[in-house]
Amino acid sequence: MPEPGRGPGEVQGGPGAIPGMAGALLDLAREGILAVDAGGAIRFINAAAASLAGTAPGEALGRQASDVVLLMDDDTGEDIPLPAPPPPGGSPAPRGMTCSVIARSGAARRISVTASRLSVPGEPEDWTCYGMIDETWRRVAEDSLRNSNRLFNSIVENSFDAIYILRGRRYEYVNSSFCSITGYSYGELTAPDFDYNVLIVPEKREFMEERFGARAGGISIDPHYTIGVKRKDGGMVEVEVVTVPIGRPGEVLVLGIMRDVTERVRAQSEAKGSVELMEGILSAMEDTVFRFDAGGRFLFVNSPRIELLMPPARFIGRHYSEILPPQLTELMNQAMGTLREGGTTEFEYTLSQSGGARFYSTRLSPVMHGGRFTGAVSTVRDVTDIKKAEFDQKALEEQLQRTQLYESLGMLAGGIAHDFNNILMAIIGNTDTVMEQIDGPESARRLLAEVESSSRKASDLCRQMLTYAGRGGSSKVSLDLNTLILEMKDLLSVSRPDGVSLEFVMGDGLPLVEADPTQIGQIVLNLVKNAFEALPGSGGSVAVRTGAAMFDESSLRGFFLPAMLRSGEYAYIEVSDDGSGLDAGQKEKLFNPFYSTRGPGRGLGLAAVLGISRGHGGSVRVFSEKGQGTTVQVLLPSLRPQGSSPAADVPARRGERVPNGCVLVVDDEEIVRNVLERMLVKIGYAVTAASSGLEAVNIFRRTKGGFDAVILDLAMPGMDGPEVLEFLRGMDPAVRVIIASGYSRLQVEERMGSRTPDGIMQKPFRLDGLLSILGPAPGRPGA
Repeated sequence: MPEPGRGPGEVQGGPGAIPGMAGALLDLAREGILAVDAGGAIRFINAAAASLAGTAPGEALGRQASDVVLLMDDDTGEDIPLPAPPPPGGSPAPRGMTCSVIARSGAARRISVTASRLSVPGEPEDWTCYGMIDETWRRVAEDSLRNSNRLFNSIVENSFDAIYILRGRRYEYVNSSFCSITGYSYGELTAPDFDYNVLIVPEKREFMEERFGARAGGISIDPHYTIGVKRKDGGMVEVEVVTVPIGRPGEVLVLGIMRDVTERVRAQSEAKGSVELMEGILSAMEDTVFRFDAGGRFLFVNSPRIELLMPPARFIGRHYSEILPPQLTELMNQAMGTLREGGTTEFEYTLSQSGGARFYSTRLSPVMHGGRFTGAVSTVRDVTDIKKAEFDQKALEEQLQRTQLYESLGMLAGGIAHDFNNILMAIIGNTDTVMEQIDGPESARRLLAEVESSSRKASDLCRQMLTYAGRGGSSKVSLDLNTLILEMKDLLSVSRPDGVSLEFVMGDGLPLVEADPTQIGQIVLNLVKNAFEALPGSGGSVAVRTGAAMFDESSLRGFFLPAMLRSGEYAYIEVSDDGSGLDAGQKEKLFNPFYSTRGPGRGLGLAAVLGISRGHGGSVRVFSEKGQGTTVQVLLPSLRPQGSSPAADVPARRGERVPNGCVLVVDDEEIVRNVLERMLVKIGYAVTAASSGLEAVNIFRRTKGGFDAVILDLAMPGMDGPEVLEFLRGMDPAVRVIIASGYSRLQVEERMGSRTPDGIMQKPFRLDGLLSILGPAPGRPGA
C-alpha cells in the first residue's frame, strides 16, 4: 500500500487515486465520495465531500478520515465515527446513516452516509467507500411540506366557508363549517349510505341532477351557483357554491367551497325592498328631491311631478350655480351658509316656465356624518295652486268685505230713504192740499210751490239712495241694449266736448235683457259723462260698445260682489276712454258714494251705476292703469222666462162689489195718517185710520169688511203689512189692498212674497197719483 505523502502519481486524490475518466467523473458528482484505505487514510475525496468537511481535497488526502470528517448524532449531539462497511460479500444498507457533519468552521450540515467495500487492484485489503448526500434542503423541503400540510389543514378546518370533496354523490371529506351549516356530523356526512339528496331542497334536485349528468359527460358547466340547503333540524339556508373538478377525465370528483349567504340574501332582499319602497315613496311624492354634496353639486334628482329646467341626468355632478337662475342661486348661497352650521332653511320663489309663472317652496336640511357637514337634501314643492287659492281667498275676503260694506251702506241708504220719504209724504201731501185750498196772495202760492219743488228734489235724492242700495223702483221690460244706446246717440253726442271723438260699436246677436230703460239709460249717461271728464283738455276718444258672452264662476271674479252673480250668458255695455287712467287706490274707492277723482263728491256717481246693475241682477268691473285709460264694463243677465209678473200700478179687479166710498188707512206714523186722511177726504172718500196692523184687523172684523180699499204701510211694529194683508184677505178675499211705502217697488215685492197686493204706491206721492190708483169716490164726478 503506498505511503501517505508520496509524490504525485503515487498516491493521489481525485483522478490520481482512481485513474482515468472514472476519477474525473466522480470528482464532478454532486454526492460526496470518500475512499479510505484499510488503515483509515483518505485515498480519494471529491469536491462535494471536501466541501461538506470544510476542507480542500489536497489537504485531506493521506490524512485519517476520522480527523477530516467529523460526524455528530442529531439526537444526542455526541460525536460518532464513520459507519463500518458491510461484511465481505454483503450489500450496503438501502439507506445510509443520517447525522450531521461538522465543518472546520463549525457549521453543521445534515447528511446521509452510506459505507460500502471497494476492491482496489494491487491492494491486499479492501478500501471503504463512503457516499455522503447533503440532506439539508430535503429536510427543509420536508419540514416545509409538513408545515404546509398543517397550515392547509388548519385553514380548511377553521375556514368560515364549508369545504368538501364529493365523489359522485358521496362525500369523501367535509370540514367543520360544512357540518355546522348542514347540522350533520362528519361521520354522518361521510358515511357510505348517506343520501346526498336530503341536503337539497326539492325544487333544486332536478337542477343538481343536470349538473351531475353534464359533469359525467365531460360538458363544461358554470362552477358558480346558489342553492337552498336543508338542515338536519328542518331549517333552510341559502348557500353560494363554487366547484372545481379534481378527478381524472370521466370521474366525478369535485372540490367544493360552500358559503352561507342566508343573511346576505335576506339583507339584499331587505335592501331591494327598501330601494323599491324608497322608489315608490319618491314616485308617489308631489315634491321634487335633490341631494347635494358639501360643495353644492347635484348628486341625486327625483322629480315625478314638477317640470325641471332640464333633464335630471344633466343635473348630476354640476354646481347649482351652473343651472339655477341668478335670483335662485343667491337664495341657495344664503341657504348653504345655514346648512353648514347644521340648521334647516326654507324659502319660496317664482320661475317663468312654458306654462307661465309657477310658484315653488323649497326646504333644505343638512346631511351630517360624525358631526361634519357632507351635503344637503332639498325638497321642492309646486305651490302654484296653493298660492292661487290664497290669492282667490284674499280676493274673496275682499269681495266679502265690499259686499258687507255695500250691504251695510245699502241698508243705511234704504232706511234713511224710507224714513225721509215718510217725512216728504207729509210735506208734499200737505203742500199739495194747501195749494188746492188756498185763496191767498200769489206770493204765498209761489212759496208753497218752492217748498213742493224742494221736496221733490229731496224725493229724487231718496230715489238715488234707493238706486245705490240696489232697491230702486223700476219698470222692467224686455230691452234691446243696441236699440236703447242708438236712440241715445244724439243725446250723448250733444254733450261731447270739443276735440273728443265718440265711437259706437254695437255687438251682433245681442240677447234681450229684462231692464228698466230709464235706469239703463242713466248708466250710459253717467259712464259717458265720466269718460268725457277723464280726458285732458286737448281731447281724446271715448268708445261705447255692447256685446254678449258666457261667464263662468272664474270669469265673474273680477266683477264687484261676484257672490251675487250666477254663471251663464250676459249682455254687457262697455264705455272706454284713453284718459289718464286710475291707480289702485282710486279704483278701490271708485264705487264709494260721493267719491270723485275730480274734486269733492257731487253725487252718487258710479255708486248709482253699481246699484242699478245689482238691482238688475248684474254687476260692474273696471279695467284701468295709470296712464293707460279706463274701461267700465256693466254686466246684465240675458232675458230668461220669469215665474210671475210684477204687481200692476192699477188696481186689479177682484170681483163685483158695491162701492161705498170708505177707505181704511193703516200706518204707524201719525203724520202720514193725517196727510193721507186729508188727501182722501179732498177727493171725496170717508177715512178710518189705524195706527197698527192689529188695530186695522180688529176694525176690519168689526165692520165686516165695509171698505172700498185699504191703504197699508209695509213696515210696522208688531204685525207688519204682509201679515195684515193675509188676515184681511182671509176675511174678505175681494178686498182691494194697496201698499204705500217709502221702500222701493222691488223691496215691497220681496217683502210681500206670494201675497200680491192690488197696487203699490211709493211715498211720497201727490194727490193726483192717489186719485189715479183709487179712482174718484162714489158720487163724485168721474165715478
